[in-house]
Order: sequence, then structure tokens, then C-alpha cells
Amino acid sequence: MKKRPTLLISITFTIFLLAAAGALAVRAASEGRFPFSAAPVESTESAALLEREAAYQALIEQANQQLEQAKATQQALASQLAEADESNANSSNRNNSQMIPAEYAAEIALAVAVYPETLKGTPELVSFEGKTAYEAQFEKGAIYVDAITGEVLLNGTQSLEPQEIDTQTAVQIAKDYLGLNDIYQADEVVVSGVPLYRVIFSAGHFVYIDHTGQIVYVQMVSQTAGTTSTSTGSTDSGSSSHSDDHHEDDHEDEHDDD
Repeated sequence: MKKRPTLLISITFTIFLLAAAGALAVRAASEGRFPFSAAPVESTESAALLEREAAYQALIEQANQQLEQAKATQQALASQLAEADESNANSSNRNNSQMIPAEYAAEIALAVAVYPETLKGTPELVSFEGKTAYEAQFEKGAIYVDAITGEVLLNGTQSLEPQEIDTQTAVQIAKDYLGLNDIYQADEVVVSGVPLYRVIFSAGHFVYIDHTGQIVYVQMVSQTAGTTSTSTGSTDSGSSSHSDDHHEDDHEDEHDDD
């Protein structure tokens, strides 16, 4: 019987200890502290946080380095562009200082143009066959003048209107056409309202040439037969298409008369 109170006391003490331990556990849980498992969890989370932080710092450092490198590259390119612009400006200034003025190019163009009074405005700089040139615009063509040397690169007004010839040129055209040199007379006449050069050969041949050098009428005389043959129409002044046989016959007739 004496052991029962002792057992009761032991049970009561044990219950008290368990109750006290439970109260401590509940309090620790409410404050976020765990006597046995808290330390390992906190250590693992701290290591992960440190690892992530280190990775972030490494990325930031890498980005900063790339940014600095990009800035350096940009500055180098900007410097190169500035040097190139300065070089181009100096080259352009040198070229401009070597070029003749536009007014001088206009004078050159006016001197060689067929109709100088029709110059349209101030000549402008253009690229002509790989050369820098002034383009002088006329109503009937354009003239290109080298902007450095002043040389006429192309006169677009020369072929637009035929050049008028003089009497001596007409005589030479007639000689070349007939193959004869014995000229009796050369003068100017008007036929059907058109002014013409008339070249008369000693053999009695007539050649009519307009003021642009075109043969428009030829009258050949055959002295032995006392007949004449004519040729009309516009003929190229440089042509020798007149019949060679006919020329030979004329020459033979002349020799027979002699």
C-alpha cells in the first residue's frame, strides 16, 4: 500500500513534465523556433540564398563589363566617323578650290554653242563619263565642260543644226563629186526661192549645192553627142556615187575632142 502514493506521485510528475514539454513546443512553434530541426533548415536556406546572390552579382558584373565594352566600341566608331568626315570635307574643299567657276564654264559653253543666246540658267555640276563636269543646258542641246580643266567634253548643239558652207567649200564638193578640177565659174543663184551655189565646169557640167553642202541638182554635158543628162534630188556632199562609167565616157569624149 505504501507503493501506491509513490506511483501516483511519479505518474503525476511525469504528466507534469509532458505537459511542460508540450507547452514549450507549442510556444516554440508559435515563435517559429524548433529546438531540433530549426538549425538545419535555416542553414540550408541561407546557403541557397547566398548562392543565388552570388549568381546575381556575377550576372550584374558581366552585364557591366559588356556595357563598358559597348561604350568603348561606340566611342571608337564615333571617332573614326569624325575623322572620315573631316577627311572628306578636306578633300571636297581641295576639289572645290581646283574647279573652275560655273560662270567660266558658261562662257566656254557660249563660245562653242550653235545658239549661244539660248543658254538656260547657270551650269550645274554633274558626273559625265566618270568626270566632274558642268552641264550647260540650251534649248537645242547641252554642252558638258570639264569642271577641272575647262575642256569641252561634249557639245550637244553641234549636230542639231547643219552648218552653212561658203562658195569655196561648194566648189570643193563639186570637184570631189565629179572628179574634175577645171572650174569655169562658181556663184550663187536662187532656184524656186531656194539659194544655191552653182559650180560650172569648163566642160559644161553644172552642179548645184545648197548652203548646207547637199548636192541638189547635176547637169552633165556630152560634147560629142551634143546631149545633156541631169540628176536631181538631195545627194550627200561626201558621196562619190555618180557613175564611174559615165565619168570615164565624159573623159574619153574630152580627149577625143582634143
